[in-house]
Amino acid sequence: MDLPEVVRLTGVPMALRWSGAPLPVQPAEDALTITTGPRTDWFVDPATGEVTATGSALLGVAPHREFTLTARVSVDFASAFDAGALVVRPAPDHWAKLAHEISTQRQPMLVSVVTRGRSDDATGLHTDAGTVWLKVSRRAGAYAFHASTDGDVWHLIRHFYLGEQDCEVGFLTQSPTGEGCRARFTQISYLNAVVHDLHDAAHPAPLEYVVERDLAAPRDQVWQAWTDPAAFASWFGGDVGTVGLDVRPGGRWQAGTGLSGRYLDVVDGRRLVMETAFPGGDTVMEMTFSDHEGGTRVRVGQRCRSTEERDGGRQGTEVLLEACGDFVTGQEGR
Repeated sequence: MDLPEVVRLTGVPMALRWSGAPLPVQPAEDALTITTGPRTDWFVDPATGEVTATGSALLGVAPHREFTLTARVSVDFASAFDAGALVVRPAPDHWAKLAHEISTQRQPMLVSVVTRGRSDDATGLHTDAGTVWLKVSRRAGAYAFHASTDGDVWHLIRHFYLGEQDCEVGFLTQSPTGEGCRARFTQISYLNAVVHDLHDAAHPAPLEYVVERDLAAPRDQVWQAWTDPAAFASWFGGDVGTVGLDVRPGGRWQAGTGLSGRYLDVVDGRRLVMETAFPGGDTVMEMTFSDHEGGTRVRVGQRCRSTEERDGGRQGTEVLLEACGDFVTGQEGR
């Protein structure tokens, strides 16, 4: 099985990298399966300070100060404390995990661990479910862990503070006492906002749209239309003097005097994640480019915070893809 050092998921705007040795992983759209080896864990004993850092987590730097990461988690439990977890880590000695874990009595449970130099360890819920939904969110500088056994009714597990700095967020599979463990994370969803009240049991799912368009031009030409300033200005608007495209993760883009933002992820010729700054809140658009029947299939997706944002985003995306298609088709005819 491949052990990729970088993993990208649909709907997650940042690349994920291993903290620790790469593990067998199976990424697929908005799903992820991670298999860890024996005696793997992240924990710092609260009594002795003994550090256990034998586990590997798949993490990415969250590009927003406020965000929500959700996943449906199922674990092939074999030994005590086997688990699949969501993790946040602002610093090497400040981190937290929310785990779907099995106890020494073979009881599935929700466990939260918050580490500030040393770890604590708290059981939140015992469940009869083989699958649970886990959620980590950050708002106003503090973090929250929520869990659900059905994806509809949510329970607040933990509300805590780990500092104001940026953080990494992602996924961990552990097997502290066993010979290994496999956990599957599905229905993975990232949103650059917190859309629920911490104590409200009902968390509305983010709204989203996907638009696909097949363009009659090769992929390198369509990619150039989005990443070359002169080509971009020709169909998007503005002119070369007012269009700036620093096409790299963290790079800025600007079109004319009205629109600007940054690139959250870039895979040359294949993937662009673009954030656009608006007064009411930034939006994130994920684009993929693939070869398709002699041309290029462009797929654009966005997770939204309101029906207005979703409907406006879909309409704007359709206009953009039509304009880009007209431009690259005209280029082909020259």
